[in-house]
Amino acid sequence: MDSIFLHSLRPDNSYIKFLYQDNPDNPIFTGFDTIPGFSGPVAVEEAGVRIRKTFKDWVSPVAAPIDIKSLNWSGHRELANWDGNQGAEARTLASGTSATGDPRKVNVRIHEPLNPLINNLPPPPYPFAVDRERAMRGMAIFNGEGLQEHEKCSGCHMPNNTTIYPAKELGVDENRALVTSDVARYGLAGVVMEACKIFIRNNPDNKWCLPHDKQGNVITDWELANDDYFKDTPGRVRNGTYGYKADMLHGIWARAPYLHNGSVPTLMHLVCPDTRPKKFNRGVVYYDQDMVGFVWNVVPRQRYSPHDIQLVKTYDTSVFSRSNKGHEFGSGLCPDTKGLDPVANRDKIIEIVSSSKVADLLEYLKTL
Repeated sequence: MDSIFLHSLRPDNSYIKFLYQDNPDNPIFTGFDTIPGFSGPVAVEEAGVRIRKTFKDWVSPVAAPIDIKSLNWSGHRELANWDGNQGAEARTLASGTSATGDPRKVNVRIHEPLNPLINNLPPPPYPFAVDRERAMRGMAIFNGEGLQEHEKCSGCHMPNNTTIYPAKELGVDENRALVTSDVARYGLAGVVMEACKIFIRNNPDNKWCLPHDKQGNVITDWELANDDYFKDTPGRVRNGTYGYKADMLHGIWARAPYLHNGSVPTLMHLVCPDTRPKKFNRGVVYYDQDMVGFVWNVVPRQRYSPHDIQLVKTYDTSVFSRSNKGHEFGSGLCPDTKGLDPVANRDKIIEIVSSSKVADLLEYLKTL
């Protein structure tokens, strides 16, 4: 969002001029009824000034740390990012534009093959032993055996699921789903479109970077094109449906820590909320095979090799936006571990949980 402010400062006003040329009906010029100081139309030369003057009114009011999602078999996802705020095909160009910071310097061509690559990119196989009998029992649980219908893992984590599950329903930290404002949405979409249009100007026969419909046709309706780049997540906030999507769990064993803000260190902690530690270590590359995640309770005493640098930090879930609450689906399978300290009694917790159906489910998750 800071980038929208910065782009509005270009000496030649080229960003604001492009937004207007692309579509003069862009609310950047016509106004937003929901943002103080942004009501009513303004001329091109005034639009950038209004963006800067009202910055405090439209920038995100909350902090939202996130863990980057994996890209394995992205072809099974129709929406990108945790809150589904982008069309899937826009994600590589949008990421490249954000990383570069200047649409005039984006190497658009290198992004063209990236979508086919990540759409068919398999996850790394679990590198340790798997108990096949337990995994088979776990697959039955994953598909709903012994669970209520709304808890069935495969009912949400399925291919091409476009449902946005309300954050309040999930019980998880909601900040990530609140960060995109209307100004940011239209402004960011404009930056991506500018990068694309510059590329097309130099390569008139290559229009892959423009938004396309499912039939492969270029979307000419401006509002629909904008929605493909950045979905109307501010609208979800206004109507109270903001939240997160549920993707396939390809390579889930390697995606620790869990939840969108990385607040749950292992899969065992995710399935059994009572075992979640309030503080844990992030950055250890050794693997916790018992709990299925990276080692979280100790810090290595020495470097992994003489040339490696360790960067281990304590993650405190009591900090605003780092809550580890929520996503308690399947917790009914968990044995009673109340009264046991998640850190001091780690081994006891593993002993208890390993003799339950949770261990079967975890064994299956290793195979995805």
